[in-house]
Amino acid sequence: MTRRTRSVSMRTKSAREGFTILEIVVALAILGVAVALFISLYNASDFLIQDSRSTKVAAELAAEQLADLTANPEAYTWPALVAGESGEVALISGQTKLAPPGSEPTDKQAGERELTFYDRYAWEALAKLPTETAEFIEVSVVVRWVERERKRSFTLTSYLPRSTAGGSA
Repeated sequence: MTRRTRSVSMRTKSAREGFTILEIVVALAILGVAVALFISLYNASDFLIQDSRSTKVAAELAAEQLADLTANPEAYTWPALVAGESGEVALISGQTKLAPPGSEPTDKQAGERELTFYDRYAWEALAKLPTETAEFIEVSVVVRWVERERKRSFTLTSYLPRSTAGGSA
């Protein structure tokens, strides 16, 4: 057998043998790391999506409460305002839970999930007179909720005419 024939014969034999066990183990290790990375990225994105939704809902609820407080100041009891001190503005009915949106999903389970989602939000409003002669009141609406065993809050602050407080200023 010549040298050329022997090398062709060796190449053909090794090509038929397939992958070695070491190559398979390395490929599986790389695949395992890739899958673990994908799962951790998916979990992180899910957490960020849920966190973003909760904050967005809290901001919308705070805006709704502030709009209601501005449009219907007579429905609230206003504190005696002292310059520099905050006082709690309370809804005369005493309700601090926020109502879910008027439209609910048509699926019963999804509707119950939405109601449960909104049940965890509560609000309070605070009024503050910046100075004794100020013509405006600083009003902050704070929406609080618990997410993943962590207390969260969102505060929206606006300024309203001093006369909004129903003459208690």
